[in-house]
Amino acid sequence: MAIPFGLDIRLLEALSDAIVVLDAEGSVQFVNSAARSAFGHLLPSPAGRIEGLDIDECFRLSECGTDISSALAAALRGERAVVECDLPIEGRCRAMEFVFNPLVDDGQVQQVILVGRDVENRAQVQRQREQLFALVENSSDFIGMADAEGTPFYVNPAGRRMVGIAQAEVPHTSIPDYYPADQIDLVNDQILPRMRSDGYWSGETFFRNFATGARIPVSDTHFVVRHPETGELIGYATITRDISEQKRSLELSEASKQKDRFLATLAHELRNPLAPIRTGLDLIQVLRGDAAACEEPLRIIDRQFQHLVHLVDDLLDVSRISRGKIELHKEQLELAEIIDAALEMSDSGLNRGDRRVTVSVPSEPLVVEGDPVRLVQVIANLLNNAAKFTDAGGHIDVRATPRDDWVEIQVQDDGCGVPRERLDKIFEMFSQAEPGRSGGLGIGLSLVRGLVEMHGGTVSADSAGPGCGATFTVSLPLSSSVPVQATAETATEPGALPTQCRLLVVDDNPDIVESLRLVLTMLGAEVRVAHDGADAIRVFDEWTPTHVLMDLGMPGMDGYEAARRLRAKHADSAFRLIAMTGWGQEEDRRRTREAGFDEHLVKPVRLERLKEVLSA
Repeated sequence: MAIPFGLDIRLLEALSDAIVVLDAEGSVQFVNSAARSAFGHLLPSPAGRIEGLDIDECFRLSECGTDISSALAAALRGERAVVECDLPIEGRCRAMEFVFNPLVDDGQVQQVILVGRDVENRAQVQRQREQLFALVENSSDFIGMADAEGTPFYVNPAGRRMVGIAQAEVPHTSIPDYYPADQIDLVNDQILPRMRSDGYWSGETFFRNFATGARIPVSDTHFVVRHPETGELIGYATITRDISEQKRSLELSEASKQKDRFLATLAHELRNPLAPIRTGLDLIQVLRGDAAACEEPLRIIDRQFQHLVHLVDDLLDVSRISRGKIELHKEQLELAEIIDAALEMSDSGLNRGDRRVTVSVPSEPLVVEGDPVRLVQVIANLLNNAAKFTDAGGHIDVRATPRDDWVEIQVQDDGCGVPRERLDKIFEMFSQAEPGRSGGLGIGLSLVRGLVEMHGGTVSADSAGPGCGATFTVSLPLSSSVPVQATAETATEPGALPTQCRLLVVDDNPDIVESLRLVLTMLGAEVRVAHDGADAIRVFDEWTPTHVLMDLGMPGMDGYEAARRLRAKHADSAFRLIAMTGWGQEEDRRRTREAGFDEHLVKPVRLERLKEVLSA
């Protein structure tokens, strides 16, 4: 038997790999025990020396679709060749590797040693690697890897799309580069140290988009990768999920719950004043003809009506502030007068329940620059808030204290107080100190903050906790100017309208038209009515009134168009055109001026204001 280059046959028999020795023509000369164990059922005899057996007959490679003729030809030319294939062994297909090693002497191939190895485990590992890589490449999450020094070297396609970076740029980045500037301390002080100490960190944070700078809310997981046998640090890996949609869904869900809470509270707040109004009207029906007995029900109705008006005004003002639609009409104001006006506006709410109100204002003038209506609204809202949460017999203290170039206005009560954990949220929209308690819509303090900040000031709240009362502090910059003294005007008692007042009332709501007709007729005016713009033009043509009181949002021809046509058609007539509408924003007032109106009144209009405009 020809042993390759004098190698001991015992050495070849001891090897665990299948060894086949081929001569220079490619015929089998020797098969070791490992080969016989694996392929003995294919061999013609158990003898160690096999003459002239074709290699394909040993392993049936052709049955597996594997062509080794080219590999054998290469080996016979003196070139090493490798073939991998799956062979049926012991009833199942196994991955095999065949290595053709030519043995050359004096430039000639003398023999070829064919080494066959079972690489099933290696193939399985490779398949797992390929599957894992396919999973990583096709994952919708950001998957990134960094080396032991923390330098990223790979980010999968979804991750690159998320942060707007190309793979070629990844090795030039660092882990903190993937975070917005305000998250860098979190990365350096928590994430990286925790990974090094515990091997793992997980939490919610933000990634940044390299191209746009946009912040991306993410669920972020980092872990250390170590060698499975030695435990040596190999690198770091990151699996990060974009949770923008979940955040939006959560925000929408919370907004929906907040809307439902708001609508339920709004219904409650509207029913509160409507109930005594309804009762008062029923009582007046019973007391009809007894003017003295009707005075108290009328006062109740008027007070609750004003509460409704303030509620609607607050809602509109919060909306206007959020959209930047409020315009301040500033002037030099004496703070004591602002506080007095706010106390007068809040009088009914403060007096119910016999609450004691004390006011402490320095004798020297404290002048601020601001809008008198809005600053009165600020203090009145704080007083109403204090009254709402202070039980009968409680005490409310109002103080004004100058501090350098500022003045502090404090409204302090000894009421139910505010839990300390809610102090930071008390000025947020729809926030309440005690959710579930009848504390209003939760818009008053939000409105206060918006108006105070528009005046360049600040507002804060403090409380030692439930049952300990609360203190609200408004800080406003003092002004060095002197407030302008109002010119004294001759007061006129509300009475009858000017003589020869011919008034055309135009509104598509029949109850509004009829109630105005009755009231204005009792005041001495001659009144006619119309229910839309076209009807108003017809009545005007027939009658020529001195005043037109007209709604804006009517079906058919609206008030704007009717006003333009009246001004064009009766340019030589002297009449006053007054808009009376539910639309009261600055844009609405601008449109009425452009349409030819002389005045713009917002419903509901107090009778004194209406008489003032008609008497002008």
